[in-house]
Amino acid sequence: MNTAMPSHVPALIAEHIRATRGPEHRVGPFAVGLDGHSDDPMRNFAVPDSGACPTAAEVDALVVFFRQHHKIPRLARRRSVQRR
Repeated sequence: MNTAMPSHVPALIAEHIRATRGPEHRVGPFAVGLDGHSDDPMRNFAVPDSGACPTAAEVDALVVFFRQHHKIPRLARRRSVQRR
């Protein structure tokens, strides 16, 4: 799906991680939500901080983190949209 995400959504997701899953995991500029009871990629994900521009090395570190926790890497990102 190629749908633009409103700019405030990543912050809401990060807040949801903190509120429902205890202390959030951090990997570089990412808030990471892991479900200790499920390997479902929809329940295990990362979202970049608002305004973050993750480097390739930071994304690689995120993939390593997920693999160390036996999870499938899933990154939710906001696609920039220019209005005309």
